Amino acid sequence: MRLRVTFVLSRGVEAMPTDGLGVKVRRRGRLVLGLALLFLPAAARPQGVSSPIPLKIDANEWDARLLLEKLNKHGSFARVESGYTYVVKYETTRDSSGFMSGYPAGVATVCNAEGRELFRVEKLSGFGEGKATDDVAKEIAKRLKKKFH
Repeated sequence: MRLRVTFVLSRGVEAMPTDGLGVKVRRRGRLVLGLALLFLPAAARPQGVSSPIPLKIDANEWDARLLLEKLNKHGSFARVESGYTYVVKYETTRDSSGFMSGYPAGVATVCNAEGRELFRVEKLSGFGEGKATDDVAKEIAKRLKKKFH
């Protein structure tokens, strides 16, 4: 088998078989790479996520921002003031009863757009308000994704 030496910019010298086999392999490789790049964006897209779930968050500004951030870790949500599907009434508090007395608690009541209560979530955390908020957001996201999709 003879080798033909070609110069390729930025790679230096490249040796390639002269019988054409290298050219076919190279073309096939380009075809596979092209197809992979064509279908990769579709495969990387999350399944079942079409648009964010519109929520009105009724909480103080700090809690509302934190809750939305934590909700978006577990799903796709948008905070809106009109055109919402659900209202989330949220607050952080300190538990005053039992073994976890004094620990932060996240309390959320989720209602539909007409104001009818759908469910309530309460989570205690010994690790701070951020963890309590994350636990509440995870539960809200799980339940709303089931209802919305």
